[in-house]
Formats: sequence, structure tokens, C-alpha cells
Amino acid sequence: MTKAPQNPLQIPELRARIALYVSVKDAIACTQVCKAWTDHFVYPIWHTIDFYKQMDLYHLGQDALRKYGQYIRIVKNLTEESDLSIILWSQASQPEHLTVVVQDTARFYRSFYDILRLTNSTLRTLNISCSSFPSSNMFFSVDALFPTGGAKVTSKLSSLTIHGLQITRNGFSALLRLCPLLTMLDMSNTVIRNNNTFNPFQHHKLHELTASLEQVFQPDPSSPNAPSLLVHFPALKDWEIPQSRLPTTTSIDAIAPDGDLHRSQTSSFDVIMAMTFHKDKLEVAGSYYPLNLFESDEVPQLEVQFQEHSWAILALPQNCALLTTLLSPLHHIDIDAIEKVRWTCMDLKLLYIRISGLDTEEKIDRTVQLWLDGRELLEKMGSGEGGSFIAEDTSIEARVARHLLQFKKLHRLWLRHQIIEVEL
Repeated sequence: MTKAPQNPLQIPELRARIALYVSVKDAIACTQVCKAWTDHFVYPIWHTIDFYKQMDLYHLGQDALRKYGQYIRIVKNLTEESDLSIILWSQASQPEHLTVVVQDTARFYRSFYDILRLTNSTLRTLNISCSSFPSSNMFFSVDALFPTGGAKVTSKLSSLTIHGLQITRNGFSALLRLCPLLTMLDMSNTVIRNNNTFNPFQHHKLHELTASLEQVFQPDPSSPNAPSLLVHFPALKDWEIPQSRLPTTTSIDAIAPDGDLHRSQTSSFDVIMAMTFHKDKLEVAGSYYPLNLFESDEVPQLEVQFQEHSWAILALPQNCALLTTLLSPLHHIDIDAIEKVRWTCMDLKLLYIRISGLDTEEKIDRTVQLWLDGRELLEKMGSGEGGSFIAEDTSIEARVARHLLQFKKLHRLWLRHQIIEVEL
């Protein structure tokens, strides 16, 4: 007698695999088949807890929460004290992602810190924001991230977002020391209060930072000569500056690593000089520009402080040999100034720049076409100077095209009119 083929869903290994891909709704239905199915399909139900969507967990009771807390890996939108209680009752000790909106009360902070201590050995992504600007006596406690009970556990945290909090400078250094695997830090609107003395711990893995100019160069307005936060990030590669106005003035003493350079009274110059201190590692550099800038040919009115020191932008390609991306779409730069300095960034790939005199679509289009023709000629020749065919042409279009042809890897270009992208 031929044996009936086995239902694939009765194979535990296959059922466990399928459970990873079903929706929460289907997983709930599957848990009602039998106990064996429940053991596998309960995981996707509890894997992600989003308190904006799951509002009835509080009514399940502590026993049920403790039973399934072991499956929780992602927790989103912790905003109420009742949300904190649910996570604490569940004894969830293996979450990898946690997002919380902190309420400025001592009771909320205590429960939140208890959750951090419970999960600090497994968290990989932590996003903390404050519902309102914190009171002057409420500081984020770094101690909550330390392993409890003296356990020697290395933090797995690689991405940290702290918005609208307060932390001391010593606490900030301790935070970096505690998280050796951290590669991304977003600290928008977070205030770093200076200590009289602090240990400027350097984090050699963090390469992506989101922070305003004010935060980096003047972290504590009450201590204007405090060292820049850049001293903590020697391996920084990508610094994203949220849209905001530049600070009125910044002391170069607060930025320079040795602190013995002269003072400057213009923020644009200070920022650029600070970036050149990282010239041996800097790969991407850019100035502020509106997100919708490239959707139209219309360019917003340039502020005086941007125009006054546009020439200083050239310090970046002149000094930063590893630069692959230079984005400066709101600065007018003169071609005479460009030709006077040697750009060391020969691996430049992306360039967004405005050149004085290239002020019509016709001029820009001719410049781009000369650049493309030069590239084609260079490919046919195999070596030499692609700009040789326009060597006698003294027009601004030809001068700009000759400059662009130095960069063999340049494939994305913006000269105000439109973004041009070519295949290498």
C-alpha cells in the first residue's frame, strides 16, 4: 500500500522557515491550528512591537507578556509609561532595535533606564528623542547603558540617535567609549554641557555623524572655548548638517587640534578649515543647500556669508586628496581662482558647483558638451589630455571643461542647469 505523502507543513523545519515570511494576521491564524504550530508562528507575532499600532497589549496581563517576551526583537514608539510597563513585564532581554520618545519626568526616565539595562547586551539600533526640551536638571544617564551585575559584555550598538536630550561632555565621552562598534550617530538638537575637565575620547569606528554646526563647534554656548566635537571622531567620513542657519561666529581655537591658530570672524571659513583638519580621511564634503534645489533652475537668494568666502571652498579639493564628492551648489566660485590652485582629489566622482560666468543655459550646455567630447577623445586616445582639442579656446566654457577633464572618474556633474550623469 502506497504511503500518503506527508503534508509539507507538518515538517517542523519547513514550518519554522515559513513562519519567518507570513504576515502577523496569517501568523495569528496559524497559531490556532495546534500547539506545534503555535510554537513556530508565535515568533512573527511578537517579533515587532509598535505601540502606535498595538494598543491593547496592556490588557494581556503579565503572565502572557512574560511568556512571549523572549520573541521580541524590535520595539517602536515607546511613548507612554504604560508602554514601558509592558516591556518590563515581558522581561524582553533580546530586542535589537528600540525607539522611544522620552517624557520629561523622573518616573519615565527610571523605567526607561530599567529597559536599557535589560536590553543593553543585544541592542544594535537605539533611537531616543524627547517630547519636549528637557528641564535644566534632567540629563541623560549613560550609566543605563552599562552592563549590569559587573558582566563583561561588549555593546553591540552600531547606530544611535539622540534627539533633544542633555548630556555632559564627560558623559558623551563615556557613551562613545561604551559603544566600540558604533558607526552612526545622529545627535540633532542634543545639548552637550561642558565639564571643567573632560577626557576627549576618540572613537575610531564612528564614520557617520548628523549634527548642526552649532553643536559641533560650540556644543555648550556657556563655554565658547570648549574643543569641537570633531576631536572625538578621527575616522569621520560623512557629516550631515541638518538645515539651519550658520552660527554668527566660531573661534578657530575651538576647532584646531593644537589650538594655537589665529581667530577668524566668519563661520564659513571656520567650518572649511575644520574640515581640512581631517584631510587625510575626508571623502565627502558639502555645504548646505535646499532639498528642492535641483528640481528647478531657480536658485534661492544667496546669503552674504555664503558669497563672501566662496573662495575658501577651494581649500577642500586642494587639500583633501581622498575627496570623491564635493557639493557646493550655493557658492559662486571664479574660474580664475579655480585655475590658480591644484586640485589633489584626482578620484573625484561627484561635483556640484556654481561657477561665476556660467550664467545661461547655453553656456552651461556648451561646457557640458565640451567635457563630454573631451572624455570621448580621451577614451579613444587611451592617454594624454582630453582637453587638447580646446587648448586655444579661452572662453569660460572651454576653461571649465579643461578643468573637469582632469578627473577621469568624474561621472556626476551639476553646473546649475541640470544634473549630468555619465557611465564610466
